[in-house]
Amino acid sequence: MVTNIRTLFAGQRTYKGLETATTAYTMGIYTDETYPGSGSTGSNAYGGSIVITAFPAAAPHYFAITYNGLPQDACTRMTMADWGDASSGLVGLVAKGTAQADGVSAVPANAAVADGAGTFLTSSREEATGVPVPLSSAVQACKGDTDNISSISWIYR
Repeated sequence: MVTNIRTLFAGQRTYKGLETATTAYTMGIYTDETYPGSGSTGSNAYGGSIVITAFPAAAPHYFAITYNGLPQDACTRMTMADWGDASSGLVGLVAKGTAQADGVSAVPANAAVADGAGTFLTSSREEATGVPVPLSSAVQACKGDTDNISSISWIYR
């Protein structure tokens, strides 16, 4: 998805228009497997939603991809995976033991991800809050009260 988004918008100054699921499907970001054909979100392999958000609204220079409805172990594995660094466009990721409406809830308008539990930044120099994410930090961030409610958002520029 990230590669598709970045390729499609390579000649554009912003990611404007990315926030609608129908547009994302039409552009080939969502596939037949990830877009049920209606609604405002895609669906992931675990039955949860995929939400793509471009931000800030006025001139979206960043985008977030959020996977909701993940089992805790899947959230943990995905949080620990090597998604790249700042040179790949990755700003950071937000992992939680609950659903996220979108990837920008923890992100102020200047796209500097706010400090907080479950927030991991490519710019962090501390192991506990940096990328790649250590196992203990990923487990703690994805821990929820019940299974299949964890989420992860990847934030890219």
